[in-house]
Amino acid sequence: DSLGLVYTQTWKCASTSVYSLLRDILLPDEKSVPKAREHINKHHMVNPKYVCPDYYKFAVVRNPWSRMVSSFRECIKREPFGYGKGERAGCPKGGMSWPEIYDAMNGYISFEAFVDFVVDYEANACVPINKHWIPQHTYLKLDMIKYNRLCKIEQFDEDIQGVIKEANLPVKCKKTYKEYSLKEYDWRLYYRYTDTIQKVARYYEKDIELFGYHTF
Repeated sequence: DSLGLVYTQTWKCASTSVYSLLRDILLPDEKSVPKAREHINKHHMVNPKYVCPDYYKFAVVRNPWSRMVSSFRECIKREPFGYGKGERAGCPKGGMSWPEIYDAMNGYISFEAFVDFVVDYEANACVPINKHWIPQHTYLKLDMIKYNRLCKIEQFDEDIQGVIKEANLPVKCKKTYKEYSLKEYDWRLYYRYTDTIQKVARYYEKDIELFGYHTF
């Protein structure tokens, strides 16, 4: 809040890139982005519902089909799928743990099984939805918060330079942050079946409409 800036984090939407930018401004001597994120969240973040109307507010959104793939890739890194960071790391309180997600997928690790879990199982299980893939509009609370800019991850560098300019952020040099925001893989290759594309479209219907992602 010392910058007169409010950032609403949406998971799997370049948050590491944004915290890298904030680190460069607030903690230029800190090399670790995770450590900078922890410090910034503790000492600088405020609830956007209660800030001065004059504060500059921004967030980052992402193509919902791409975000679902990123969420799947996150899932298979966790216990018991991959190297893991604890059974409940990144899981919401009261929500399903990574081993429980694995069991709900019947131990069958595929992108289609993951989409079926998210769309058909978790959404109807009366538990908090995992923050990595919960619809983006639920974070942003557009009915309560008027954003100055909603950046898109697909044009992240261009949009974040707009934030820097519009919010008058004290960035000393024009640095690219794209290296943190998009991985070098083609998310479209995960969609082998039209049914999977349509399931994700129904699940993220409101995100697609609100943020203009009408094309797969």
